[in-house]
Amino acid sequence: MRNRDCYEDEIDLYEVWFLLKKRKKLIVLSSLLFVSLACAFAFLSPPVYQLKHYFSNPISSSVPFQIESAVNVVNTYLENGDYGKLSELLKMKKTDLEKITLVRVPKLEKMRGVFSLIEEGESLEVLKNFDSKLLAYLVSLPSIRQEMKKRRELLMAQIEGYSKEIKDMENLANELKSQIKEGKLKIVGFNPMELDTTIVEYKAQLKELKLELSSLAPFKEVSFYLSDKPVKPKKELIVTVGFISGIFVGVFLALFLEWLENIKERRG
Repeated sequence: MRNRDCYEDEIDLYEVWFLLKKRKKLIVLSSLLFVSLACAFAFLSPPVYQLKHYFSNPISSSVPFQIESAVNVVNTYLENGDYGKLSELLKMKKTDLEKITLVRVPKLEKMRGVFSLIEEGESLEVLKNFDSKLLAYLVSLPSIRQEMKKRRELLMAQIEGYSKEIKDMENLANELKSQIKEGKLKIVGFNPMELDTTIVEYKAQLKELKLELSSLAPFKEVSFYLSDKPVKPKKELIVTVGFISGIFVGVFLALFLEWLENIKERRG
């Protein structure tokens, strides 16, 4: 019984192979048609370039979400073709904005304190200009400016506090050294050299605060990537998918036509 089943399976496979061989022209034509369409799409579609920023150290945990919200608004304008409003928003020409295809903030990365900004367009020069305009717009957001103001005020308060403490400690250190030198003070309860060490540490912290204040930004750029070669369309992938799809469609049509012929023969 098992040998009979195997024999029937072999017969079925042979019949399928014979059928496909019989309809090979149809399969070849289907493959050529799909490959031609895929090539037309791949080579006639405009090239798309990609620009990507990585940012870190936002001045507050809400900054990445504020950036994402603003970028989503910009992307909505792009998707809807509302280049007039977007032109007013970013101060760019409508004709240039028409060459921008995508802008987004990936959701997963911003949860780690590092978030990215991806932009895509059909022209490298336009993409660079769009990037500078977009960053300027994001930095000028009222919510971002408010966060910047809070951080600036905090840094200035810390700088003022450290400066006052350093001045007081320096005056105290000078007074103690003068009294010790004159022999008026022999026991102070602590080593005056420790006070000098504390002053040095405070000055280092003060320097860091001033440096942060001078370079204050809503976020810091970690890396920047701009592709010289188009990232889309992926020609090899498109042609390969077209070829495979053509074969599948050709095989399906061959089986379908054979089924129709069998139905006609049975009815005849």
